[in-house]
Amino acid sequence: VFLYSMGGDSKREDRKTIINNLKANIRQAGEIKGDRGNDDTQFSVVYIFDADNKGVAARLAEVLNEVKEVFPALTANIFPANSTFATIENIKIGCHIITGADNNTGKLEDILMPLMRDSSEQIYDGAVAYLQTHFDDARLFPLKLSNNAGVTTEVRSIRMGDKLKYDEQKSIVGVIGQLQKSGGSNTVCIGQTDYLNLAKIQANQKCIEFVDFINSFI
Repeated sequence: VFLYSMGGDSKREDRKTIINNLKANIRQAGEIKGDRGNDDTQFSVVYIFDADNKGVAARLAEVLNEVKEVFPALTANIFPANSTFATIENIKIGCHIITGADNNTGKLEDILMPLMRDSSEQIYDGAVAYLQTHFDDARLFPLKLSNNAGVTTEVRSIRMGDKLKYDEQKSIVGVIGQLQKSGGSNTVCIGQTDYLNLAKIQANQKCIEFVDFINSFI
């Protein structure tokens, strides 16, 4: 099992390239044996997206349209519901949309944050208080250096395009994670600190649903 962090919705062409590369290693009907791949070569691909505010149906439609660009002969709706899959030209393609409590919108953090707060309420709430006390939207505009006639100056940008992205939930993960994994990225903090553990994951319904999907897919 290979996990690829593709860098967000916009990496459409990169995702298509991966599937096209997999297609190149599977012998299709009519090809001479040995030209590429073996008869027992099998590949499976799972798209995993946050629903965000788009909702499950819209996300599934986006993935379906992307898959159709790789498999032009595909006309059927292979994702009639969330957590479904189908085999296309000998590649199994699945799609799982992450949702929050309403089972339609939301993102991974909607599952992650309650799990991280559980049994660590004081630490978690302290991190929230720290962030809300010290957050300043104006500081999201970075300082910019300029040189005029040999004089270097630094002023804060006012361009919206320069504004840094702030996500309180992601910042919470970073703040509490530093208590155990100094200097670790959020991914490292999630994986190597004890705010998440096996017992929590095995008891969470959203995690159970995802594990069940992967087991059925494999």
